[in-house]
Amino acid sequence: MRKLHTTVDISNEDHPFAITMPLHKKAERSSSDSVETEVELNEVLVSDFSRGGLQHLKRQNVAIAYEELSSFLSLPEPQLPQTPSLAIPRELQLAEQTLENHVPSESGISTKQRLSFGALALRLPKAISDTVLESKNQRPPSKTPYTSIMPLGFKKGTMPTPSIAFGGYPELQEPTLSSINALPSPYTQDHDVESLQDQFMQDHNTQMETGDEFLEELMLSSFTNVLKPTEECPVEPLHPQLPISDRLLVPKVPQETWTWSGNVFTDTESSPIFAVTINGGTTAVVDANPSLSEALQDMKDLYFTSFHDAVDFDSILPACQEIYQFAEVGPRTNTDTGYLNLFCAYMAKMHKIVLIPIFVDGLIIGHTIFFHPKTALVTSRLRPPLEIQSLAAALVPCNLSGFQFSENHRNPPKKYLPAQIDMEPLLSNQNLWLRSIKTRPRYHHALRVLKFPRMLHNYFCEDEYERTYSVWYEGGDGTKKRPGMETLALFDILDKCGIKRSHIRDARIVFIHVGAVKHLHKLPGFLDICSTSFPVQLYTYGSHETIARGLWGVREVYPCGGIVTFTPQALLDDLSGVIHRVSQIQRHSMWECYIIPPVLGMAVTLYSLREGSDPTSDFDSGRSPYTMLLTMIEDGELSIISSPSKYDLSSKKDMRQVWLRKYWTHRPGDSRATFQACLDVFNDEFQGSLPTNWTSAILDKISKDLRCMRTQPVFMEKYRRYVVLDSPRAHQKTREDALEWTSTTKFDFKDDFYPTQE
Repeated sequence: MRKLHTTVDISNEDHPFAITMPLHKKAERSSSDSVETEVELNEVLVSDFSRGGLQHLKRQNVAIAYEELSSFLSLPEPQLPQTPSLAIPRELQLAEQTLENHVPSESGISTKQRLSFGALALRLPKAISDTVLESKNQRPPSKTPYTSIMPLGFKKGTMPTPSIAFGGYPELQEPTLSSINALPSPYTQDHDVESLQDQFMQDHNTQMETGDEFLEELMLSSFTNVLKPTEECPVEPLHPQLPISDRLLVPKVPQETWTWSGNVFTDTESSPIFAVTINGGTTAVVDANPSLSEALQDMKDLYFTSFHDAVDFDSILPACQEIYQFAEVGPRTNTDTGYLNLFCAYMAKMHKIVLIPIFVDGLIIGHTIFFHPKTALVTSRLRPPLEIQSLAAALVPCNLSGFQFSENHRNPPKKYLPAQIDMEPLLSNQNLWLRSIKTRPRYHHALRVLKFPRMLHNYFCEDEYERTYSVWYEGGDGTKKRPGMETLALFDILDKCGIKRSHIRDARIVFIHVGAVKHLHKLPGFLDICSTSFPVQLYTYGSHETIARGLWGVREVYPCGGIVTFTPQALLDDLSGVIHRVSQIQRHSMWECYIIPPVLGMAVTLYSLREGSDPTSDFDSGRSPYTMLLTMIEDGELSIISSPSKYDLSSKKDMRQVWLRKYWTHRPGDSRATFQACLDVFNDEFQGSLPTNWTSAILDKISKDLRCMRTQPVFMEKYRRYVVLDSPRAHQKTREDALEWTSTTKFDFKDDFYPTQE
């Protein structure tokens, strides 16, 4: 196989560059014996350095497999049949004879072995002007020192091939397949050659021109029969874009021009302090409805009756719109200048603002706010114009319209929450009382929150006696270590009254929070306070959601007297003693007694079991010992009742109505019905339990019921002691319910109502 190595040297001394093209002829095995000349280009680099060269031909370098190339180079030449030789063009022979002495035939940079037909659409280059070529300094070419393609690394992968930077040229990027197959741009080249001369021109010499002519003729002769010429489409001229400004110029809204004049009054002076003029020339927003000029139209003078702190502005602003209108307030005459400056200095130093409501048809639709620009909080919210340096006026409309205000059908708050902030002075000295409002604000706030009674306040303030107090608020107001707000308010009042705080064992006055009443059994020493320490006074204070509103505030509880109940064992072992105590309690004005239905039912059942008889038969035959007790119940000397159930919000059934129906509207009519009702209740509650467990279960039930009785408001205001009378034979155990557990024989009223126990 005959190979022709054509080397074109277009390099100079600084940048050696050579194009080596091996050309060979191959005879195809076909019946027509047609001969086709195939040109393999290991690497083609044609730059657009002249109009005579090919346009936009760049360095093509496509990596091929190293194994494929090695096998291709190592195979011996096959013996092909003799084919008629082709005549080499004269230009090709001249180029071969001219360049073969400079670069060996084995030199070159490889690309694809075969270029598919139609890969490149070629056009005839435009002729380069002679003036450009003559202006370049020509240098003699230099040989490339490389004579073989073997030193090049042919490896698979996508590693980028390092590009060769030529002097005066920008570094060219490696072409892609899409750029090779892309059609030429339909736009004609309208750039001047001289404008691109510094970027895309390089030094030419005679041999370079010869190489260009050779490549042009070679490529045209090889692809003339295959490639179709491309048709150039007419290019429409592009209209240049208009320059875009960085900021759009918005036409300014014409500002309203108006003037208002009037006097300024305060609530402390009947005469005006100075006169002002409000100019509308500094209006920042003119689309407010109503405008500031309309808001001031019906005002003859300005009345600054209240000054608000600037920190309160954040609570006012959410109810207003974000549309503001500003104006500057100035003196009307030179005489008013000094007064206005003094007023502005006060507003700026004290951080004050003035609000004047705007009325339309009797409804407030907004406010006019007067402030000084140096008040940073208001200025940061409203952002007045920088031109305003004196007192500023801002129109702030409300979010709700006048129609929405008129549609408000809510009742006044005083109907549900009376303020009651005005109270009768607790001190005889009126001036001292008014002065204490300013010097002791927490003390006055506590008096109104707790509704502290005047009589009790004066009683605590007496200097004749030294009193001590203690407070119990666990479970009602705050925690054990940190009291709540109402407890702290109580401390402020008692400290002002001069009462000393002490331990609960040494206190003469004990305050109990209304929410902590249900936890009284946890109060240390509460049983001793109620049963023996009668001089100790007990008061409730505060409020709680579980207590009726009428019981809130400060009131005295557990004053004197008491309530007594009985156990089944007392009815069984000492029935006569029970009847005697019931008679005594019935004659005492400060004591009451009752019995719960299961207690009477258990006593009757235990007696029948001991006697071996039937309870109903014994009662009907008159042999029951409880006939007299039932007669006392029927006469009202002894109540047969249980404590009312607590109101549960989560329960669908109101147990209070059940309690009223059971013990009031549908109560038993006579002793026989009462006897049967008590027996039925006991059988229902203790049907599944053993007789050995009856005693402990009924005692727990009695304790729970009497503790609930102690928390009832009607009993708290009247009765102090809560007593359980048991059998003299029973062994009294210590219980943690703060109730008095004693026997019928040991009970003592301790009030001298009965001088000696009868």
